[in-house]
Amino acid sequence: MLLMKGYYLIFLLFQIFVELASNNKHLNTINIRHIANSIRTHGSGIMNTTVNFTYQFLRKKFFIFSQFLYDEHIKARLIKVNFWLLREDKNAYLEHNSQSIMV
Repeated sequence: MLLMKGYYLIFLLFQIFVELASNNKHLNTINIRHIANSIRTHGSGIMNTTVNFTYQFLRKKFFIFSQFLYDEHIKARLIKVNFWLLREDKNAYLEHNSQSIMV
């Protein structure tokens, strides 16, 4: 389940968008069938706009993410986690090999 733009939750398994909150008794949902019907009704011309909007949205998010990674506090923490993961991986590898030798 992912949060999309603060208004909808995405259930990837069911391929459905569910409204996060509503003033009504019912929540709005959008599924793949609705999107396919919209493309049939309005034509494939909306796809260029949709792809362009998605590209611009992701470009902004990746720029923010890359700036976030340049922060010294974040970089130091990631390096620390990387060393820990490498050490754990090496320990797991050595443990696995020592068990296979004993057998």
